[in-house]
Amino acid sequence: MPLRVAVLFSGGKDSTFAVWHCREKHYDVRCLITMEPRSKESYMFHYPNIRWTRLQAEAMGIKQHMHYTSGEKDKELNDMIAAIRPLRHEIDALAAGGLASTYQADRIGKVCHGLGLKPVVPFWHTEIENYWRMILAAGFEVIMTGVAADGLGKEWLGRTIGPKELELLKSLSDRHRFHLGGEGGEYETMVLDGPIFAKKLVPLESEIQWDSDTNSGFYIIKDMMAIDKAELAKLMREYSRKKEAIRKRLKEFEHLGRTASDERLFAELAFCLCTPQSKAKTCWAAVQWLEKSGLLLNGSKNGIEKNLKGVRFHRNKARYVESARKRFSASGKLDVRSLLSAGGPRNVRDVLVKEVKGLGHKEASHFLRNVGMGRGIAILDRHILRNLHRLGVIDKAPASLSPKRYKEIERRMSAFCAHIGISEEELDLLLWSREAGEIFK
Repeated sequence: MPLRVAVLFSGGKDSTFAVWHCREKHYDVRCLITMEPRSKESYMFHYPNIRWTRLQAEAMGIKQHMHYTSGEKDKELNDMIAAIRPLRHEIDALAAGGLASTYQADRIGKVCHGLGLKPVVPFWHTEIENYWRMILAAGFEVIMTGVAADGLGKEWLGRTIGPKELELLKSLSDRHRFHLGGEGGEYETMVLDGPIFAKKLVPLESEIQWDSDTNSGFYIIKDMMAIDKAELAKLMREYSRKKEAIRKRLKEFEHLGRTASDERLFAELAFCLCTPQSKAKTCWAAVQWLEKSGLLLNGSKNGIEKNLKGVRFHRNKARYVESARKRFSASGKLDVRSLLSAGGPRNVRDVLVKEVKGLGHKEASHFLRNVGMGRGIAILDRHILRNLHRLGVIDKAPASLSPKRYKEIERRMSAFCAHIGISEEELDLLLWSREAGEIFK
């Protein structure tokens, strides 16, 4: 029977590498135990970004037990014992990522002795430079989240540690005589990805807190997403197959936006007014018929309504089309183009949402994308939301979206697009084609 292990987990390089070691040894990693200190002066436990360990646990598929500790030197041991004792009959051993701290090793030893557990500290007294190289060679992505040593300035906060950074870190540790592994609290780290992660963590919003008096600081992550790596790999393969067709379609949209008449632009707007909860092809066929018959520009509401065949809520949508026509014909002549040149996509979208009845953020974004102004904005329909949830960009696909929530998800989608190197408009067409089976509009 494999050794049943709980791992003391802070989210940093050492405790994460201890999990990796246990997995490599085929131990049964039953859970992670995370102690959240109420004080940043904790002797044993990490302080910055501890709340994001839940995403790391999720990424590794391991149950996590989170417990608070005062962070006071004399009380931390009792806090840790209280956290582990209820698990005593589920585990055989307690693993930790200690490297050289006698203080930490003594306390882990006391906990294990008192609870009858085997201590597993796999990298105790490992040569530190080689240890770091093992971490990097295994494929872990590690960032610096805290610094408190001479030689380590603000520029290290949020920095990913690769081979070049390790060389510089070693040089600085030699020069300023701090522990290369950060074992004395000289720095703290966080792991964003690795071979035992099914999801990759991507910081979305962060800030640097710096104390000039002590020359120390933290990289505080305010928002984070956990991207499903298998889903992302599938998406990128799909993008590779469809990229040329998607880019061709987007060029057609851009050409339309540059050259189309106001009448043609209005037809595109009418199409986007019709699409909510209706099939795109059905809506486009109806708008083309209205355009051909002259009803789109000159027909009454009743005439438009009768010809929105197959379009759901056709009465309301006929009213929206008529109202939009009046809005863009206020000067006596149809004029859509002047609005499109009134600013960037987000500004134009705000005007559309405010002034065109029936256009929410989704429909206004759809229209702008279809006339070549879709960069930096998202069309968040239910198909896109469902796929963003599957990828890990959002926690769940909401049933409805307030303007504030829409922009929050749009921000996350934009960050995801920047991370994978695909524009928002490309991703929209890619995900929509996944649902519809073709690249349409």
